[in-house]
Amino acid sequence: MDRLPTLFTDRLLLTPLQLQDAPAIQALFAQWEVVRYLDRRVPWPYPDDGALVYVRDVALPAMAAGHEWHWMIRLRDDAESVLGSISLFDQPGNNRGFWLAPQWWGRGYMREACRAINGYWFEVLSRPLMQVPKAAANQASRKVSEHEGMRRMGVREGDFVCGPMPVEIWEMTRAEWLGRLAGRPKRSEFASASRTLWERVHPRRIQRGGWHRLRRCSRPRPLPQRSRQLLEN
Repeated sequence: MDRLPTLFTDRLLLTPLQLQDAPAIQALFAQWEVVRYLDRRVPWPYPDDGALVYVRDVALPAMAAGHEWHWMIRLRDDAESVLGSISLFDQPGNNRGFWLAPQWWGRGYMREACRAINGYWFEVLSRPLMQVPKAAANQASRKVSEHEGMRRMGVREGDFVCGPMPVEIWEMTRAEWLGRLAGRPKRSEFASASRTLWERVHPRRIQRGGWHRLRRCSRPRPLPQRSRQLLEN
């Protein structure tokens, strides 16, 4: 198996899962808010060695076999922090899963992590299709899939930690993912949009050279010679 790479986003660092990550997982994962919409195979109450057993006996062997890919989600400016985990699976109907500690919810971190992971699935692994199952009541997970352009393709019965519940199957093709990438503005377009917005707010700056003069105004200028002499005296 090739070494799994560390992935970077604007705010996040996605590091390959290692055995030494087990204590951090144990501390964050064993919360009802985290596990309630996960598959019933997750034990609850979560045992004291649950993370160690999972990482050592399940996740790492699957990574070594090339069937699964697991990353820890960290803040880019604080690599010691752990927010959650995100994974890819070579399983029919189940290609991605994630969890995030509740204190990090509502900040768009999972959308950001999913963009990086989707890129790895479609562009590095060159997989033609991503399918993601989720509990029908998991509104937060559904919003992530809707935001990235996935489509709900079906519903079946499922069993979760919180009990029986319908499972929604969401999917996106490689062509759809690449098409969304092609439709995103380039950096130069972002710069142009930013300048247009500034000129709408400050119409006096529209005249020739106004944008560049504004940038130069923020630079300190030397004092005239007479003023310097007065200060020195």
